[in-house]
Amino acid sequence: MKNSDKERILFKTMENIPRFKPPLTISEMMLSLKSKGRAVGSDNELQIFADQFAQYIGVRYAIPVPAARMGLAGLLHALELPKNGEVIIPALTHYRMATMFLDFGLRPCFVDIHPETYCVNTDKLEAAITPSTVAILAVHLYGRACNMEVIKGVAEKHNLVVIEDCAQGCGSFYSGRRVGSFGRGAVFSFHPHKNISALGGGMVVTDSKDLAFKVSSQMDKISRVGRVVMAWRVLHAMAMCLVTKPWYWNNIMVPSLKLCARRGIDPIELFTDETPKENRIADMQVLLMPRMLQGRIGQIQIKKLDDWNKNRIRNGNRLLERLQNIEGVEIPLKAPEGENIYMSFVIQVKDREIFRRHLLPLGVDTHPGNMFSGPHLPGLEGTGNCEVAADAVKNMIHLPVYPQMEESDIDKVAEAVITVARNCHKKAA
Repeated sequence: MKNSDKERILFKTMENIPRFKPPLTISEMMLSLKSKGRAVGSDNELQIFADQFAQYIGVRYAIPVPAARMGLAGLLHALELPKNGEVIIPALTHYRMATMFLDFGLRPCFVDIHPETYCVNTDKLEAAITPSTVAILAVHLYGRACNMEVIKGVAEKHNLVVIEDCAQGCGSFYSGRRVGSFGRGAVFSFHPHKNISALGGGMVVTDSKDLAFKVSSQMDKISRVGRVVMAWRVLHAMAMCLVTKPWYWNNIMVPSLKLCARRGIDPIELFTDETPKENRIADMQVLLMPRMLQGRIGQIQIKKLDDWNKNRIRNGNRLLERLQNIEGVEIPLKAPEGENIYMSFVIQVKDREIFRRHLLPLGVDTHPGNMFSGPHLPGLEGTGNCEVAADAVKNMIHLPVYPQMEESDIDKVAEAVITVARNCHKKAA
């Protein structure tokens, strides 16, 4: 019996559904720790993964980077965009990706999101263009490909550079092409919470030989992950696998989450908090280049990525079907096949924390996400009027949708949402 089959059988015994289950298994990590006869310090495994990744995306070059944000920094350094130039960015964003432009003398200009896709509202792009605009950051958020046809059209009309942020969209398509193959360059993330994990790190991809050389030269100046940090990452990933096992999750995690929820505390959210602040440990992590072990893991992960994305699409579409026309619950718009791999399935409700607290006793754990409204970030206040993004940040809930889930698990999530929504509606009435 394959390890994936064993994992699925174990998961069927879940009484309670975790908000997240890592894509990287303990058995995959143990397999990757074997040297396979190659020198322990060799970079071959990392280069092999980079070559495989470039072929997978459909581009000529792929350069390993410490993290997606560092990949963006490498691209901005290589592109040498004019100082004080404006960059169009979707208003729903991770704070570090938005503030990264400030480090290069560029000014973020936020454009509001589409309320049913969470990607940039392309109807508002033209109005945001000024003589100072130099680039557009196209973010494929929550696994959904944004409208690259319009974005590319606007960019070509105004002679703008397009950079793709594919940190949450690895493997999704737009018009038959993989995301990451449309812009001058693109960044990907292999964080443990993404749909492809290599114990951290990321990748920059491009078709430009000159751009690839410049980014690679920048990355060569950065130190590799040390053995101590690598060991910590392995242990952390193994712990994530163990706590989401049925026996541990049902008997230890869920009682703890329920107890904390009564006091308005989410311990997992506290542990993974990404609120804008100085975090020297986190910053140290993203400033270290991947090593051979991560290349091995990446090679294993990329082989199963398409199959697992198919499972995500299946699960996401089933949730869409079940949650149609539920009063008080806003759901995303269905995408063309393959253009949303459902890295996250996001709904919006009023009184989010109360809603989440009521889902937990019904066996469904959720999280609020780690995105921000750009115009409300420290140092970027007033850089756009983006009400849709501001409301989304306050109201969104991320439902479980990961590939290890079965149809019965998805139905359980849907029934829990429907039950809580109806109860909330009765109380409001």
